[in-house]
Order: sequence, then C-alpha cells, then structure tokens
Amino acid sequence: METYNVKSIEDLKAINNEVKEYIESLNVIETKALTVAIRELESSFSIEKSIGFLNFQKTSTQYHKT
Repeated sequence: METYNVKSIEDLKAINNEVKEYIESLNVIETKALTVAIRELESSFSIEKSIGFLNFQKTSTQYHKT
C-alpha cells in the first residue's frame, strides 16, 4: 500500500475505483468522520488501512463471489 498525501475526500476518490466506491457508500456522518480523520491525522491517515474500508473490501469481495 502506498502512502498518499491527501487533503480532501476528492483526493481520496482519485486513488482508485474501489476507494471511490467505498467513499460514495458512506452516509453523511461517516463522511464527516472521514473528513475529520483526513484533517487531524494528515500524512498518517490511510484509507486503505481503515477498518471501514477493510470491512467494505470483505463484503464487496463476498458479494462478487456469489
């Protein structure tokens, strides 16, 4: 996993389609929490290591297997 210098949700969406799909699945509160995480954690924030994204990948993979 690469480290990305992101400053906004739009920067995250540009990483890849899976990240974009995950972000677009978030509700308003989750989107606000993501914005706070980006701002507060700065360069140590990794969407690809976040619990929400990892769970999304698991359910997305299970959905595509059936």
